Amino acid sequence: YTDNGRDSTTGYKPGSDVHSHLDNDVDWTKLRHILRGHVISENIKMKRLIKSHRKAMIGNANKARTSRNGDAQKYRIVGLAQRNFRRRWRNIEDALEVCKKKFARHNIICVEVNLERDESNPMWQVTTHGALDMLIGIHGAQLTEAIWMKSGAVVVELLPYISKVDYGSWVSRIDEETPLGIIFRGTDLQHVGYPLGDESLIDRNESKWAYRDFNVEPRIVQEAIQSFLTKEGGVDDDCKHLRKRGANFSLYNVHCDGVVQHFYRSHWLKPNSLCKKDRHWWCPENKKG
Repeated sequence: YTDNGRDSTTGYKPGSDVHSHLDNDVDWTKLRHILRGHVISENIKMKRLIKSHRKAMIGNANKARTSRNGDAQKYRIVGLAQRNFRRRWRNIEDALEVCKKKFARHNIICVEVNLERDESNPMWQVTTHGALDMLIGIHGAQLTEAIWMKSGAVVVELLPYISKVDYGSWVSRIDEETPLGIIFRGTDLQHVGYPLGDESLIDRNESKWAYRDFNVEPRIVQEAIQSFLTKEGGVDDDCKHLRKRGANFSLYNVHCDGVVQHFYRSHWLKPNSLCKKDRHWWCPENKKG
């Protein structure tokens, strides 16, 4: 990035050295302010394009374009991040359908966002993400586009299932932010994480997490929207209520009680509601001790 005429480019290998280097080398709040300021905040044309794109997304979801400028203001848009080649969200249509059924009355719509499609050019990336109120997707570089999202927007990072013998445990950390999450630290974005279980696996013979496609139970998307976006939920200034609503998430970077807060987890408790359908080792009746 460029700051006062100085260019800075740094690359790191994946692994344990990522946190230690990036923690000290980059002021991510300043970087986001500079990037978004130059591209969006100080660019009247870009702001108009984002506004127009937002109205088009709402109109497409409703099968009719909004007729008044004020119509788009009452809507909130959730982007579900899709990929074409690896780490594909196989049942994304189920999540889109649940979103439509559950949240239409809240004026919340969900759209598929795919950076690997032919129409994915820099202008499209900025206008699309600049129009979103929430972005949900698997851990990966596509979520870095959240830097274009508006202040207060929510990034929900789905953490890949990593077994004890798999390489890459850092991408599913809940006791600190993931390497991706470092770029959101201290910024005006809300960043939370949800670890997927082994039920998300499609090909259990694929040993490398980075190449696995996955399924996401629609209830996870529903819970994220209910916890952080609806009027009943929504990110607010009360840390106690926020932690209660987001009990199943690791709150990497949230704004409450007037400051940026980080509520990590030392372990993850699966919701007991799943125990009514299936019996897993983490259900209360199966726990020992």
